[in-house]
Amino acid sequence: MLSPTHEEEITTLVAGSLKSYKELPIRLYQISKQCALIMVLRETHFLIARKYRDERRPRGGLLRTREFLMKDLYTFDLDDKAALGTYHNVKDAYDGIFQELKIKYLVAEADSGSMGGSYSHEFHFATPVGEDNVISCNECSYVANEELAERRLSHASADAPVDVSTFISHDGFNLVKVHYGRIKDPKTGEIIGLNIHALKKALPSLDIDFGVEEPQGKWLSNQALLVMLAQGQSFTTTHVFDGTLPYQSQPLDGTMSPQSRATTTKILAHPQTGQPLDLTGISNGDNCPRCPTGQLSVQRAVELGHTFHLGTRYSEPLGAAVSMPGKEQKMALSMGCHGIGVTRMIAAVASILVDGKGLNWPRVIAPYEVVIVPRKGHEGDAEDVYDALIGAGRADAALDDRKLDFIWKLNDADRIGFPVVVVLGRAWKEQQKCEVQCRRLGNLKQEVALEDLPSFVAGLLSKL
Repeated sequence: MLSPTHEEEITTLVAGSLKSYKELPIRLYQISKQCALIMVLRETHFLIARKYRDERRPRGGLLRTREFLMKDLYTFDLDDKAALGTYHNVKDAYDGIFQELKIKYLVAEADSGSMGGSYSHEFHFATPVGEDNVISCNECSYVANEELAERRLSHASADAPVDVSTFISHDGFNLVKVHYGRIKDPKTGEIIGLNIHALKKALPSLDIDFGVEEPQGKWLSNQALLVMLAQGQSFTTTHVFDGTLPYQSQPLDGTMSPQSRATTTKILAHPQTGQPLDLTGISNGDNCPRCPTGQLSVQRAVELGHTFHLGTRYSEPLGAAVSMPGKEQKMALSMGCHGIGVTRMIAAVASILVDGKGLNWPRVIAPYEVVIVPRKGHEGDAEDVYDALIGAGRADAALDDRKLDFIWKLNDADRIGFPVVVVLGRAWKEQQKCEVQCRRLGNLKQEVALEDLPSFVAGLLSKL
């Protein structure tokens, strides 16, 4: 099987290997191009587990291939308290990784989706080429992805335009019509449509099939439904109203089928909370749900990492459980899974930091932190500069000693994206000083004496 992710395989592996609660906690890393998993419990197991996702669409400026490289971590703890402690440890570690990149990132509350579980966070870079929307408040720390984001509702005026979206249930019997206001984003001018995630989350009992292109036509052509109508049975159509609408003024559409058989129902509030339904997408300037004065902004972003608290979603059905002293029944393990898209991160960093001259790698993922480029005739001196940087242990340097044109090598250093470029040119010939260049720090160019070079370069790198 070509698997998009490996919770089931990992859990099955642990279920067949774990012998005692004393072996907990377990941390299984799944990293490498082959994604070979090595797990040591009582024995050593190997699992070849490549990840496949058939998505022919660009991610972070590059076409995402069907097979890709991810850093995954699967965690197994005795109970939820321990698992949540592990979750926050991993989340803190991810924060440290992204902070080292020195690029602004967002940590958003997220919907666990098909992965399951009750708690998850996403790590994003804000970028115009991103494919996700991340919503954040300008006053407090509230950040969430578009699937989970909320706001404080403000009611639309009575004469606001109303849109209606029609859906059909998976069994083909129930028609659902959703009424919501036509809202324009004040910043972009775009029409904010229906939030499918919010509808699905608020009204799961409707069992809506969102993949049907012409739901009303399919509903009317349902042969089983026609038989029921011929037998005198009634059917139900459901009208759902967004909480911003003055629903009393909205007429119901009665043109769908023989009205003598129709029973119409209205849903005006959330069935569990009784609060008005919020079914449209969030736009710039909406009110923050967490603080009294904050306003929300919507940013395009690319997701780079995701942490999930899974609980017993996989361990219970797959038998990953341990016996506990004094208890008859085994206890299902509490799980987490946490991933960083390695190849996606590289593509995202490249697209965010690239400029007209070339790439601009952060220090922690650059091929080398410093490149030394000597003009013809200074090759021997360049070796002394290289030894000074390496000997002081202040930088990971490369020496460009290729027999190529000096200007070409300088342009090539920019294209490759070395964080710092040390040039031995005119200043070296006249004053025995290196010219230190750093595009990411305001196109810095400064002449530095050799004895000061290691500490000066180390200061620049600390900002990158």
